[in-house]
Amino acid sequence: LEIYGRDGIARNISMVPGDLVLYESHSLIHGRPFPLKGRFYANAFIHFEPVGPEYDETADENLPFVTGDSEEEEEPIPAMEYGVDTSFPMHDLARFQSGSNFHGSEAHRRYEEYVQGCRNTYPDIADECNEGENTRLEQNLRQPAESINYTDTAFLKVKVPTEAWDLIRSFWEQNEGQETLEKWGRGNVFTNHWASPTYKIDIHDPKFVGGGADVLGKI
Repeated sequence: LEIYGRDGIARNISMVPGDLVLYESHSLIHGRPFPLKGRFYANAFIHFEPVGPEYDETADENLPFVTGDSEEEEEPIPAMEYGVDTSFPMHDLARFQSGSNFHGSEAHRRYEEYVQGCRNTYPDIADECNEGENTRLEQNLRQPAESINYTDTAFLKVKVPTEAWDLIRSFWEQNEGQETLEKWGRGNVFTNHWASPTYKIDIHDPKFVGGGADVLGKI
């Protein structure tokens, strides 16, 4: 998992079985931008939020910049310095495509292949792939500013409590191989589902061995 922290620096969070990553996904840009070196990986996702207001209407919306680390710095440092819009467009497509992008033509080729893959998969609504990209970039700019920051760093890797890990591992071992294709909306560009489809086993579903409300409550 790659996460852009509150300081604007991208960090790779490598996980091993039994790891738990807590992160404020609503306000942090995150993703898995590099090919998996392996056959597969499986994650259990638990979405939660603290009790409180959902939006902060007074948040600063000057998002193309992030503040520097030094207390002496008075001017904002362009986000390009921290990698935003270099390996993949996050905020500004023009900046990503500019000559100052040190990743150069290879990054541009990967991105064009990504978007063209959506167009090829949904030729009857190819324009919606372009519109979806505009929506994704606009959301990356807008959503963090509308969110409340609950912690200073916004992410933390710890170990899953033993009792919960035993339940999750047992559920996976008893149901591995029964995955179903995860459905994404036609023209959705938030995941590369046309080239790298995702599958899931719904732990909510009691038809799976050990699944249902009881195991959810225990986890």
